[in-house]
Amino acid sequence: MPHIRVLDRSGHGLNFVDVDGNWFPGDVDEQLIRKIPNMEIRDDDVIICGWMRSGTHWTFEVTNMILTGSAKTVEMPKQDQMIERISLDQQRALSSPRVLNTHLQFHQLPVGARQKKTKIILLLRNPRDCAVSWFNFQKTIEYFDYDGSWEDWLHLFLEGKMDWGSWFDYVRHWERALDQNPDHPVFVLQYEEHKADPVETVERLSRFLDCPVSTDLCREIASECSFHKMKENKRDFAWTSQSGVHVHYRKGVVGDWKNWFKEGQCEEFDRVYRQKMAGSRFEKLWAS
Repeated sequence: MPHIRVLDRSGHGLNFVDVDGNWFPGDVDEQLIRKIPNMEIRDDDVIICGWMRSGTHWTFEVTNMILTGSAKTVEMPKQDQMIERISLDQQRALSSPRVLNTHLQFHQLPVGARQKKTKIILLLRNPRDCAVSWFNFQKTIEYFDYDGSWEDWLHLFLEGKMDWGSWFDYVRHWERALDQNPDHPVFVLQYEEHKADPVETVERLSRFLDCPVSTDLCREIASECSFHKMKENKRDFAWTSQSGVHVHYRKGVVGDWKNWFKEGQCEEFDRVYRQKMAGSRFEKLWAS
């Protein structure tokens, strides 16, 4: 397996798996990645897509509750339906409707998902908050084996030296995919919008899924999927570090990046953001 170690400017490394120039976490199975194009897609599949720490766990829970018509905690981890982490046999064994999830770009999805125009929920979040959350995740999970500083890690982020690639490239790619495939059903969900009004988000998402639910159930789902309830209810289904840290549910807030970015880092981030996101439909969402 093509394991690589990417060094920050101080010589601290991150462990990745390189599959034809695409980087994945150090524990990913290369053969699973290579079989993704051939994955069989069902007519009622839903795929959640988003860069890391953009709300995939929350959206997985909400989507399942909408489809089952019940505000009941999903008795499985999100990873059990993650395209990059389960074999074709495991995928076939999942009961329908499947709520698949991935950090892949549009062109990397199973061929059938594009041919069948499978419904996609695209998650977007302030890249500064994504960066802070992903840094803390990588510092905690053993297979990354990273012991560098936030300052040095941030340079790797800005250079796009991340598993699943650059946040900027990821968002710009999806923007192009939306433009080039206007008839593909894609629901764009901003993390910040959800936090501001979770009930309204559940209502809009249910309409997109053609599975409208009552206002009361929308409130129940929003309540059960609040950060603090999910952190407790999903405790048995989330990863923990060797030291027992509950890594999937850290803070779940908007704006935590302000506690991490120093003035010089803000200026550097803004410079890269303006360069990478110039002309994007999403540019103004998180511009300083």
